[in-house]
Amino acid sequence: MDQMIPEEKNGIYFHYVTAESKYLKKMILDTISYVWVVTHYPVRYADCWWKGTTQISEHGKARHLLIRGMNFDIQFETKDFLECCDEFSNHGIELFQMRKPVPNSLDYHQLDILNTWIILRQNGVELGIEFPFLHDYGLIWSPIQENVTRLLEDEDILKLAIPRDKWPHFFEQEK
Repeated sequence: MDQMIPEEKNGIYFHYVTAESKYLKKMILDTISYVWVVTHYPVRYADCWWKGTTQISEHGKARHLLIRGMNFDIQFETKDFLECCDEFSNHGIELFQMRKPVPNSLDYHQLDILNTWIILRQNGVELGIEFPFLHDYGLIWSPIQENVTRLLEDEDILKLAIPRDKWPHFFEQEK
């Protein structure tokens, strides 16, 4: 069972899981105020063109378009995210639960990779769920050990947990 205790590096507790967004609703902690979705593709780029309604600019009118590539960077109050959470299933997603709203100046995709966790912590991150590709390696992490431990105590999420000896080589424990 020690294999299911979150690993810690640089003040971040984490565990690898199989990326299954159908369990996303169980992973969201309703005690944390905001959900910031930094990556979500409604349709895999290579799949097809799809019909959608969107605005091209902030003040533009909603248009019915054929869309192939669209990416979201969205902030929700947690209760609002939970209402539409099922719409994110069957797709890759990366999100953070934040204790305060994300400032306008913070752009996740512009962060220096070496400072990402530091900057996110300074801005109130309390949980990260990174499932870039379904059925592949996913990562749950938090600066608060209890957040990751609580998720791993859920029976469905525990089934997704990947034992340490199966973790990706580039994140092996230092000997």
